[in-house]
Order: sequence, then structure tokens, then C-alpha cells
Amino acid sequence: MKQDIYRKKFLLSQARFYGILDLGYVPAEKLKAYSEQLAEGRVDILQLRAKNLEKKKIAEHARAIQSSLVEKEILFIINDYPDIALEIEADGVHLGQEDMPIEQARKYLGEEFLIGKSTHTLSQALTAAQEPVDYIAFGPIFKTPTKPDYLPVGIESIAAVKERIKKPVFLSEG
Repeated sequence: MKQDIYRKKFLLSQARFYGILDLGYVPAEKLKAYSEQLAEGRVDILQLRAKNLEKKKIAEHARAIQSSLVEKEILFIINDYPDIALEIEADGVHLGQEDMPIEQARKYLGEEFLIGKSTHTLSQALTAAQEPVDYIAFGPIFKTPTKPDYLPVGIESIAAVKERIKKPVFLSEG
């Protein structure tokens, strides 16, 4: 299992394209087809986001997506639910500011799973960099309908994040 986390961390270190399949925008019947298209497009990381859906359905959708990623060097991340990530043996979980605390998620999942965290200000990003996360999402860069309550962090913040944070950081639209 240790070898698996080294593979995951290597893939994370090489990742440049982070795709999100959000059931708020993608019809459930298209998830598998879209995940296959993203895999063909050489996405490095693929996250399933399914707000307001029962966990059993999220796990079913996750398994369908995961089956399309078999034998591909694509990390599969579950948004919000460490228990689902553990259950289906995803590569990791992505947590927001209001989700399970990172330390608690790390204890629950152990070191074998990647953990990412959403941040919406430079201060949050700097705090997250001190937590046991493997990567950070930073944004939204511009105003977006997916995060109407968040102020855009703006382009100027990107340089500060890059300069001060050594963990992988992915720019987030929402």
C-alpha cells in the first residue's frame, strides 16, 4: 500500500489539468461518457462533486466513473465525503472550508489517501498549506455562478500563492 501512495503523490506532482464532474451541471446519465472523454483528453485528476445527493447514489456514480479510469494514470477524487472515498478506494478526497476538519479526515483516511482543500483567500491558502493536505484549490479567480457568495481572489493573488506555498495548488473557477 505504501507504494500506492508514492504513485499517487508522484502523479499529483506532475498534474496540470484538474477536471471536475459536477452533478449540479452534468446529467447523471452522462457522467461515465464525460469521464471517458476527460480521460481521452488526458485529464490528470478527476473529481466527482455531487452536492445534495444521497451518499449511496454518489458511491454508485463514483464506481461508474472509476471503472472508466481503470489502468489510466488519472487520480480520482471524491468531493466532500471521506467515507465514500474510503469505501470505493478512490485516490483521495477534496474538502471545503465547512467540511470535515483536515486533521480529522487525515486520521480517518490515513496516509494512503490524498486530501485536497478549497481556499478562497490568500489567508485560507496559507493556513491550508500548514495542514496535512496534499494539494490546495485556490479561487475563484473570477466571479462565478458556482460560488456566488465568494469574492474573486483575482489574478494578483496567484503570484503570492505560488511564491509562498510549496504544495501543489490548482486554480479554481468555483
